[in-house]
Amino acid sequence: MRKSSEHLLEELAELQAARLLAEATTVGGRKLIVRVFSDRDLTFIRLLAQKLTHLEANLVALLAASSEQSSLVFAQSEGMPFDMGALLKETLNELGGRGGGSRVMAQGGAPRAAGVEAALEKIASRLRT
Repeated sequence: MRKSSEHLLEELAELQAARLLAEATTVGGRKLIVRVFSDRDLTFIRLLAQKLTHLEANLVALLAASSEQSSLVFAQSEGMPFDMGALLKETLNELGGRGGGSRVMAQGGAPRAAGVEAALEKIASRLRT
């Protein structure tokens, strides 16, 4: 049963990644995907971030799953110039959360969902320039 569930989650993440990539626009030679999911968890958004960054060479993904608490995953394709760990820590400091990671992928959580969309958009606007 668990294997079947994992397989379905994997398929769902692949389909979602393909859809998000098809909808994404390219700005400054890279695609930027910013999305908050109210019906997903950290496991899903981490898997989705991995799919996105493997499918697209010049991509930055700022993803969150929000319910009572929020989970965030920031990821970029290999070779992109940003530091996802530093950007995530900056965002989580504003939200009162904790997390960490590498230059390529970082994850963390905040105690509440309020302000997550605005915080992601703030980082996204900086990355668009």
